[in-house]
Amino acid sequence: MPLWQIWLIAAVVWFVGELLTEGFALFWFAVGSLAAMVLSFFVPNWIIQFSFFLIVSFVLFIFTRPLTQKFFESKNKTQSNIYSLVGMKAKVTESIDRINGTGKVKVNGETWKAVFENDEEEAAPVGSEVIIKAIDGVKLIVSKK
Repeated sequence: MPLWQIWLIAAVVWFVGELLTEGFALFWFAVGSLAAMVLSFFVPNWIIQFSFFLIVSFVLFIFTRPLTQKFFESKNKTQSNIYSLVGMKAKVTESIDRINGTGKVKVNGETWKAVFENDEEEAAPVGSEVIIKAIDGVKLIVSKK
């Protein structure tokens, strides 16, 4: 099998791999394979072709990857599912007391077990508002306003 065909098959494999994975990293190796394929028409030595493939792939990867990440990344990432609750206010439905291990809050119509973010905070009475700081399993980590 001629070397140019091997490089073409490698490029197709890299492109398919790029389509099947998240991110934008394998594309540059596909481009490197195509560059090595073109070189194979002029230089029959496979070691030189492979070296050229590596150089082209890694140079493109190193110098263009930061640019493509800026282009493809969204600056306004929206949290989804339960992580969208972080930063929201919740109403205390059962007094949050770290000593007794009690505490429930209601947010978006759902009741959650709640604990304080730090141990220094005193009990939060029913009806008060707290801010959700994090989520730990099925518990909301909250703090007073």
